[in-house]
Amino acid sequence: MRPARYLKGDLDNIVLKALRKEPSERYHSVARLSDDVGYFLAGFPVSASRGTVRYRAAKFVRRHWLAVSLASAMVLCLAGFGVAMSALAARAQQERDSARAERTRAETVSGFLTGLFRSADPFQSKGHTVTARDLLDRGAGQIAGDLRTEPAVRAALLETMAEAYQHAGAPDRAEALLKEKLRVERQTSAGGPPALVKTLRELGDVERDRSDLAAAEGYLREALAIDSRASAVDAERAHILNDLGLVVQTLGRPSDAAGMFREAVAMSRRFPDQAAETLAMMSNLGGALGSSAAYGEAIPVLREVLERRRKTLGSDHPQTGRSMLRLGIALEGAGAYDEAQRFLREALESSRKSLGEDHPDVLTAMATLASALQDRGDLPAAEPLYRQAIQRGEKTMGQHWVVAQWTSNLATLLEEKGEYAEAEKLLRASLAATRKLAGPETSTTARHLARIGRLLVRTGRLGEAEPYFADARRIQEATVGALHPQTADTVASWAELRAAQKRYEESVTLYETAIATDRRIFPAGHPQTATHLLGLGLVLMHHGDAARAQSLVGEALQVRRRFLPAGAWQIDAAENEQGQVLAWLGRRGEAQRLLADSYARLSRKLGQNAEASLVARREMREAPGFHVGR
Repeated sequence: MRPARYLKGDLDNIVLKALRKEPSERYHSVARLSDDVGYFLAGFPVSASRGTVRYRAAKFVRRHWLAVSLASAMVLCLAGFGVAMSALAARAQQERDSARAERTRAETVSGFLTGLFRSADPFQSKGHTVTARDLLDRGAGQIAGDLRTEPAVRAALLETMAEAYQHAGAPDRAEALLKEKLRVERQTSAGGPPALVKTLRELGDVERDRSDLAAAEGYLREALAIDSRASAVDAERAHILNDLGLVVQTLGRPSDAAGMFREAVAMSRRFPDQAAETLAMMSNLGGALGSSAAYGEAIPVLREVLERRRKTLGSDHPQTGRSMLRLGIALEGAGAYDEAQRFLREALESSRKSLGEDHPDVLTAMATLASALQDRGDLPAAEPLYRQAIQRGEKTMGQHWVVAQWTSNLATLLEEKGEYAEAEKLLRASLAATRKLAGPETSTTARHLARIGRLLVRTGRLGEAEPYFADARRIQEATVGALHPQTADTVASWAELRAAQKRYEESVTLYETAIATDRRIFPAGHPQTATHLLGLGLVLMHHGDAARAQSLVGEALQVRRRFLPAGAWQIDAAENEQGQVLAWLGRRGEAQRLLADSYARLSRKLGQNAEASLVARREMREAPGFHVGR
């Protein structure tokens, strides 16, 4: 210990007191000085220092430091124990209150359901058969008038019944219940931000089913904003991103949607109890990749989802049926028509078993199978499926962008048959509905625009067609991108317009652009590539390059024979064009036999007014020195 530090305090005060000038301020005797020194050595207060409470307490603590330390520790333990017991008591009270509230809610729900299902008793229903939909309707009516004082119970029942309505294919009823639930939660703060986020997300999903895409996107983006402020990464955010991806994909931005689905899948995988939800998100990812023409990525994802759903849910579960449908669509897009048709037929049968005849999933499977049959040239089988899906869809789904898409597909079939008046009427109705429901700047709208433009070209209204192609290509390049089958097909249709205008060099350039895109997307070949090759072959014939035309037409014929079944009218049309090329090359006898046979088959399969037959007759008349009468 340093001397200066040691002399501070009591000892310093003793020395100073002994040396004071005033006798009254000094020690009165040597004995008093000796006492203070003794007190200092023993750790007691000395008379030379100011005797404050703090000073005396410090002296006491130094003399009895061990006892004081133990006592202090005991006091702290007792204080901590008291705080802990208070917290436990508060928690116990909270749990008692929560249990009491849960019991009250359970009794309320039990009473509500007991009264609801009592109406299914044949003695109570007076012999009338009561369906599940009847019970839902009665329950919705009771909620509207009862449970006003139980917002949490009311919100829970509204959510459950809305979900049931949505699964039953009644999104309008689901929307009304969820809007009421949202109103209750906004007014009462029942459930806090998590409950509000979930309701907004569910309402967005229902609005998507109702084809109100603007409202759906608004609800979902609000839910995402609230969830981002309220928590870190959670399971609910994965659901919001998934549902928002579905809306964005419907609005014609599949690449953006695929990014949202990837993020949703990555988040959902962090929660092992969400295995089924993760599969649904993977399925949506596969669908978006297929819509982006990324078939090499899409098909393995969709196969995995289907395999896992079959194992866990069985073949007749609605979600398994959806997986079959999505895989079939991707395979059809990739040109694997045989396998696609097998999955589409299985999807339709599975959905019928689990959902009935009029459910949207069943109608979607029906219309998709019709599209696959049309692609394979089986128009007689495809047309009634289209018409049945559209008729039932208009009845059960109302005005919906999906029904408009089916109507547009039917129009293309009628165009192939040469029934232009009805085809144009349906195409214009589809365009108007899609603009209203999905928006004017979506890839679906662009597809309708391109189809109308093509029909105008084939009916000779060339001046009217130009703006349709311009708008379609602009929208497609802004949504799905230039490297997409739809964009390539629009470019090829525009090339057809240029050929009809005798602007052959521009037509060749446009066809070559479309074919280059096709070859990048479908390196192994595709029927769409064959169609564009045939178009370019016709232009080259009239442009004076019959040798190159022969090579392109021969390649197109090989592609169609590889992808399409024997007897498909598209093969006959390609053989007809091959006959035209032979006629241009001066091989008259060979050309006449091929043209006559293919024309007869086309007329038999598509009818005398069929577009392909008319094209065949027109082109044969224009071939030099060659004529075929009616």
